[in-house]
Amino acid sequence: MKYYGITFDSYKLYPQFMKNMNQEPIHLKIRLDGEETQLNAKKEETTDGISFFKIEQQGKLITQIRKIDNEWEQLWGDLNQQHIDEIGTALDREED
Repeated sequence: MKYYGITFDSYKLYPQFMKNMNQEPIHLKIRLDGEETQLNAKKEETTDGISFFKIEQQGKLITQIRKIDNEWEQLWGDLNQQHIDEIGTALDREED
């Protein structure tokens, strides 16, 4: 069913979309390769309820990560596992 170009299924997801749009980013200061770096993390959720973070550096999306079984993994991006773990550790501190 379509109504003004929006399918019924996407209309049901609209409240979740708006919740994510209004969320303030988490500001992280971490050391990557020995240099202090400022990152912004924004928590998002897939349509099936799985949380992940979009990580930006200077306004540019650099990776997307999530925590599965207490391990941080990269969904998208080119960072190495050590960097992902450092970002994840910083996120764990912020969410406690």
